[in-house]
Amino acid sequence: MSIIVPTHSRPVLLARAVASALTQSRADLEVIVVDDAGEDPSPVLREFKDHRLRLITHAHNSGLAAARNSGLRAARGEFIAYLDDDDYYLPDHCARLVSHLDRTGAVMAYADGWATEERWDGAVATVLRRELLYSHDFDIRSLLCDNILPVNAAMHRRSVLALTGGFDETLSVHEDWEHWIRVAGSGGSIVHDPTITCEYTTRPGAGNMRTQWHARFLETFQVIHYRYAAAASALGVTMEQSKIRQRCAEWSRSQVDTMSQEALAIASRTGILRRLAHGAARLGTSPDGAAVRSLIEHVARRVPTEPDAWVGVAAALRLDHRPQEALVALGNAARTGDPDLVHAELSLVCADLGYPADAARHASAFAARSGVLPVPIEPLISRQGATFAAIKP
Repeated sequence: MSIIVPTHSRPVLLARAVASALTQSRADLEVIVVDDAGEDPSPVLREFKDHRLRLITHAHNSGLAAARNSGLRAARGEFIAYLDDDDYYLPDHCARLVSHLDRTGAVMAYADGWATEERWDGAVATVLRRELLYSHDFDIRSLLCDNILPVNAAMHRRSVLALTGGFDETLSVHEDWEHWIRVAGSGGSIVHDPTITCEYTTRPGAGNMRTQWHARFLETFQVIHYRYAAAASALGVTMEQSKIRQRCAEWSRSQVDTMSQEALAIASRTGILRRLAHGAARLGTSPDGAAVRSLIEHVARRVPTEPDAWVGVAAALRLDHRPQEALVALGNAARTGDPDLVHAELSLVCADLGYPADAARHASAFAARSGVLPVPIEPLISRQGATFAAIKP
């Protein structure tokens, strides 16, 4: 059995996570710590003096998906489990899940876990709140809409990786959820043990929705829902997916006023607002479209001098069949700066309005700077996931 522990510069938390893995009631395991180019965890690991510990070090910070994949490539166990460095197992976590897999022949099993908010004072943690947020028997319809389990609650057979290929490194969040969908599509069964065997933790002001900005989650909702649209349609959950995206967009909009203008400006410069507009359009007419447009426009009002925010507004207007208004928004963007995305969106607006020469000129300007031609849908959104047309429940 292999336990993969990604880490990045959290030595105190890492020590607790590793201790919980090494003290499992089932002792035939290896713990693979993957340092994602953070503070060297070697001093923490040496304290354990345990031959079951292994360390992999990334030269560059590559994200959770890449760290998990590095651990998968090194893993030798028949069963694979995951433990983030700020989470921990209760003593029987691994034994219960292995037993479930052996007894049922399933390809993946998962337990329940406490969601715990805690405050740290040096090396001492105080629990502020503990609740059970996830406890769902497996249902492919629910999984196609949203994640139904924390990553540290899961264990799967090594053999399933030959079909899934591991985690998608293009996703900065939700990489675990997307992998579970592909595990479900591999043909094996997934079983739930409704026993609390682990805890996943948060800390006030760190790693929460405000610091990550919920729009990043909305973007990956769009990506994953688009990838598995055929399966969602076949199983009748397309509207439920849309409602989830709508709630996510509304929550993200409510966060905008709690964020500094600097944080919003930095976020808008990543092009996320334009991608959100294109993602909503690609998923078709649904309740979340208006919520996404409201989010984008609200950001632009908060940071009116950020050209990329106005490009996002223009994208939403163009995709709402309002090209003249999109041109006005792009005029605002051009007056505040000259980002590459202005040319990208202008080329598409001009094409919609029937001005091919202007469309070609702006497309060429964008291509000269970026090396690629502008496309209506961002590459991340249009990338396909699994090849199956539908997943049977």
